[in-house]
Amino acid sequence: MTGQSEAAATVDGGTLTPERLDRFERRWGHLNHGVVTFDSSIRILWGNRSVAEMLGIEVHEWLGKEPYSFVHPDDSDRVLGSFGGLESFSGRRGPAVYRIVRSDGIPRQMVVTGTNLLDDPDYECMALELRDLDEDQRAQALANDEYALLERLVRNPPLPETLGDIARMVARHGDAGDCVITLVQGGSFRVAAAPNVPLSLVDALDGTPAMPGCLAMGAAIERSSEVISPDLSNDPLWVSIRDEIQATQYRSCWTVPIISSTSQDEVMGTVDFFRYETGEPRIDQWALYVLGARLAGLAIERDRFVGTLEHQASHDPLTGLLNRRAFVSRLNEVARETPRSVAVLFVDLDRFKVVNDTHGHELGDRVLCTVAERLASVCSQGATVARIGGDEFVVAWPDVALPGTASKLAERTRSLVSGPMEHGLIKLAPTASIGAAIGTLGPDTPEQLIRDADAALYQAKASGRNRCIFFDQNLRSAHELRRETESDLGHAIVDQQLEVHYQPIIEIGGGRVVAVEALVRWNHPRRGQLLPHDFISLAEDAGSIVDIDRWVLATALRQVARWNERRSEPLGLWVNVSAVHLARQDSLGVFQSALQGTPSVPLGIELTESAIHVDVDAAIRSLRALRDSGICIAVDDFGTGYSSLDALRQFPISHIKVDKSFVGGMLDQAHDHAIVEASITLAKALDLVVTAEGIESPGQAEALARLGCHRGQGFLFSRAIPGAELKECLGPDLDRSWDPASGRWVSSLQRASKGQARGRARAPRS
Repeated sequence: MTGQSEAAATVDGGTLTPERLDRFERRWGHLNHGVVTFDSSIRILWGNRSVAEMLGIEVHEWLGKEPYSFVHPDDSDRVLGSFGGLESFSGRRGPAVYRIVRSDGIPRQMVVTGTNLLDDPDYECMALELRDLDEDQRAQALANDEYALLERLVRNPPLPETLGDIARMVARHGDAGDCVITLVQGGSFRVAAAPNVPLSLVDALDGTPAMPGCLAMGAAIERSSEVISPDLSNDPLWVSIRDEIQATQYRSCWTVPIISSTSQDEVMGTVDFFRYETGEPRIDQWALYVLGARLAGLAIERDRFVGTLEHQASHDPLTGLLNRRAFVSRLNEVARETPRSVAVLFVDLDRFKVVNDTHGHELGDRVLCTVAERLASVCSQGATVARIGGDEFVVAWPDVALPGTASKLAERTRSLVSGPMEHGLIKLAPTASIGAAIGTLGPDTPEQLIRDADAALYQAKASGRNRCIFFDQNLRSAHELRRETESDLGHAIVDQQLEVHYQPIIEIGGGRVVAVEALVRWNHPRRGQLLPHDFISLAEDAGSIVDIDRWVLATALRQVARWNERRSEPLGLWVNVSAVHLARQDSLGVFQSALQGTPSVPLGIELTESAIHVDVDAAIRSLRALRDSGICIAVDDFGTGYSSLDALRQFPISHIKVDKSFVGGMLDQAHDHAIVEASITLAKALDLVVTAEGIESPGQAEALARLGCHRGQGFLFSRAIPGAELKECLGPDLDRSWDPASGRWVSSLQRASKGQARGRARAPRS
């Protein structure tokens, strides 16, 4: 080593005496591995001949420099982590594996050990010992790096950071070169990691089509196996970027495809190792590149999996729209910098449960996806859309403060959702109800706006569906009451809070009771008795109406069967059935099963026109099956629907019930009288039985009798009352008849005697 044994060398203002130089030579000069000493200022004092030979650098070129300045830049942080602060520790540090850059610029992997001798008066220095790795050390160093990388991968760092670490690991343990990792994205190779690779080459590689014939990466895609380019200057695979290659030190390249572990047909990218020398890889080096590809594959697939989990956490799995949590978060982000006005639309499909129960959940899911696609089309116009429930969607329009603007957007949204749908042979025409709320993000939280829009939605449904209603403060208490009622409804049957009341149906002419209509009442523990209009529509929306219908049917059948045990002529039973119940495929079996234990009860079901027109084909099938089982079918509230005549034409109807609104006005309003008369005439022509609802006065009863109405019910005769009260009113056998002359119920014996008396009064005198 030139100049090492001559006069004292001066380093950074200090003096290295010949005596200290001699001690360094005697201790380390004869060793076959390299040694470098440095002082407490981290400046090199001396190095032995072996280190000069190992690195091709004369030590006098190092004197006064930091030993870490010769470390490969990618390993600098690791070196400082291992040996930084060595001057504060006694004894040895290490060993650790790092790359030291040779004079020709090629890094060389070495095992480095540090020793602190500052307190030793003979040396007063620190020493780094450098050794070439043997095979076992190389394997152990690689295993340590692999373990450290996998450990970091568990902490889920960003994918570019992980791929950069893998590229540096491959380069560190590789055979004098640099590593590039590419990903296949959008049909092209994108450089994801290329530490220390010249930018000109990175730019040339980035964007290369991921197809055969495009560099070695394209060949790896085609073969799904490694590609070796031992001499880049003569390899036709690299001819398209040969100029960029020749501008670098790289002479060969070894490419390994990154293959998906879940699909062997998918190549996700490549690991490319550019070497400073020509030639083919050794077996151990090839194993390193395969390891790099495997680790890169793990990182990519983990990133995909985490991305999938994050997407699932923020999106509805069926429709792909945002979920409620992500919707609220998105609105909070919108208002993060400054408060902004917003219109929130709560969109709910009308009677969607009928679609599910009639055609199955598979078709129902397809309907929801179609609606989601239609709503998502407004996202490009600045709206945020989410699915927050079964058939519930929300749409937020930022910077909308005027009700007129919001109303136009709501109507456009309603029309968008309500368009016809065809799924195979099934044609549907869904409608939607919308509740809207306008507020300012910031003072009004997104959750509050959603609740306000939900309150308006409930009012839209209660007002007839297929419309939009805006929220105001008067709706808040109604909405809170609805939510409370919905919660309490779940306990109504279990806690035996429901009760069946019965309203008699009489023959208009004779006054005889021929049937009863079963009507449910809810004895609410806090609010008292609730009538059907207080909770039935809510039960339909909540899905509990089927359980309520079945409970009413079973309870009423048992009661009427007990009454019929003492009657000469059986009493008929009429029950109201929800469209949701009718649409279920098991509806026929439910009725047949209920009738098995009570065969003596003639059963009829009442349906509103709106209910049977939700899904016409399904209604026809269900009603025909019920009719064939001996069950009578009546259209309730006849005349109030838009297609009463069409209902009589399509459905197997045996009874109609004229709505009480027409009966109530028939004595005063000519139009109402005409409607009642026309309904009775039409029923007779079609051989249907007519029942008039809501009879409240003797005059109405007499007028109906003159028109030939068959049956009637109403407060004139009796309101709907519990079974025990009905027995008191009509007698134990319910055999009393209505006497129009006295305006009260009389026994059959009394009715007969009165008839005889009237006959004697009319007889001629003798």
